[in-house]
Amino acid sequence: MERIILRDISLEKSQLEKLHIFLDDSGNIITLPLLWAIHLALTGCIYKWESRGLFKSYRGRIGYQKAIHTEKLFNMFPALENTIENYIGHFFQFLRYINESHKIHNTPSVHNTELINSSFINEYLNNTLATRLSVELH
Repeated sequence: MERIILRDISLEKSQLEKLHIFLDDSGNIITLPLLWAIHLALTGCIYKWESRGLFKSYRGRIGYQKAIHTEKLFNMFPALENTIENYIGHFFQFLRYINESHKIHNTPSVHNTELINSSFINEYLNNTLATRLSVELH
């Protein structure tokens, strides 16, 4: 797997200063991550979930809020260039994990990331990534 950066390119009447492209082991472009990278390059924005509405606060040993009437929104927010670079780097590491897992366990490939389920993601976050970060910190 490889990650390359294209600089100063035109794409559908838009100028992109930098575009990250992810390639599989055979040098083929991985499409869904490319679409995400194009979105980041064009907008400089990320999406995140937000809850809006009415909440009732409860006090006790641990203060918390109970939702009375809320809605979940998926909103776009501007991100700093450094944040975007970090997201891309971490996502590339996740793609490498998907690629290795596909080779060993025949899980979905990097070309079928839409088939990755939450248990696969949790395994990566809670075991693989946590172990790697623990080793890096010590």
